[in-house]
Amino acid sequence: STARDCLGMEKDIETSLQNLRTHYIDLYQVHNPTMAQLEQVLAPGGALEALLEAKEAGKIGHIGATAHGLEAFERLITEFEDKIETVMFPYNIVETQGEALMRRCSEQNVGFIVMKPLAGGNLDDWNLALKFVAASDCIDIMIPGMGSVEEVDRNAAAAEEFGPLTEEELAKCEAIRREL
Repeated sequence: STARDCLGMEKDIETSLQNLRTHYIDLYQVHNPTMAQLEQVLAPGGALEALLEAKEAGKIGHIGATAHGLEAFERLITEFEDKIETVMFPYNIVETQGEALMRRCSEQNVGFIVMKPLAGGNLDDWNLALKFVAASDCIDIMIPGMGSVEEVDRNAAAAEEFGPLTEEELAKCEAIRREL
């Protein structure tokens, strides 16, 4: 949700429940708050209040947040530490800036969800990109975008190749970083 205040978040949760035709959502995330918006989310009357109330009422199971910037990511795992259970952040061959914070998530028992494992579609070697992410020791799940049955099949096939990266694959990753 992009709601930052309690009333907006309450409305978003109810809309989501209605749209999904369910009474329960397993993971509900605050989507990409700026640093200023985080203040509002955390403040009295902020979105976090509605999320905690919805969790207590059994409408949602877990609270998470997404971020695109390191400063927001760090603040989420520092100030939300006892309230959120997942963080979603970009991680891929060319976007590794969050690795230290990813490790902190693991240490703090906060689930880490990888967004943009294919760098927003900018990586041509689909298998290598997914294998790179899967080889990390501090992710819990990755969510590559899939717009067709063929892409679902391609992701499934790539998963069959997961394992430690070879020296050749590491060299390819380095070459990709230099190109982009």
